[in-house]
Amino acid sequence: MEQIVLEELRELLRFVSQNEKRFVRLVMDNSRQEQSRETAAKKRAVSKHRRRIAEIDTLIERLYEDNVSGKVPDERYAKMSTKLETEQSGLKETVATLETEISGQEQQTANVDSFLALVRRTTEIEKLTPAIVHEFIEKIIVYEPEQARGDRRQKVEIIYNNIGAVDPQSWAEAGSQN
Repeated sequence: MEQIVLEELRELLRFVSQNEKRFVRLVMDNSRQEQSRETAAKKRAVSKHRRRIAEIDTLIERLYEDNVSGKVPDERYAKMSTKLETEQSGLKETVATLETEISGQEQQTANVDSFLALVRRTTEIEKLTPAIVHEFIEKIIVYEPEQARGDRRQKVEIIYNNIGAVDPQSWAEAGSQN
C-alpha cells in the first residue's frame, strides 16, 4: 500500500512539474464535473423532499377536517398527525442541510494554487512519511479485492488535499498531448 501511494505521488509531482497548465485544467474540469453531479443529485433530493412536505401539509389538513367531521377519532388523529409532523420536520431539516451543502459547493472552487505551491516546494519524495501524507493526502480509499482471470486486483483511490481525486490515467493522456 505504501509503495502504491508513494509511486502515485511521485508520478503526480513529475506530471505537475512538467505540465502545470494542463494539470490545472484537468483538476478544474474534474472538480466541476464532480461538483455538478453531486449538486444535481442534491437538487433532485431537495425537490423531492419539498413535494413530500407539501403533500404532508395537504394530508394534515384533510386529517384535521376528517377529525372535525367525526370520520377520524381523536386518538387516531393525534397519532397520525404526530407521525406526519415528525416526518415533515425531518424533511425540512434535511432540505435545509442539503441547501447549505449546495450553496457551499456552488461557491467552492478547487484550491489548485495551494496544491501547486506545495508541489513546487517538494522536489522529490524519497520516502513516504506521515508528514508528507498529511500534507498531500486527505484520505485513501481501499476497495474490496476483485478476482479477474485468476488475478486478484484491488482498487486504491487517493483523495488529495485541495484538489480531490485525480485519475492517473488522465495524467498520462494529458501528458501524451504535449
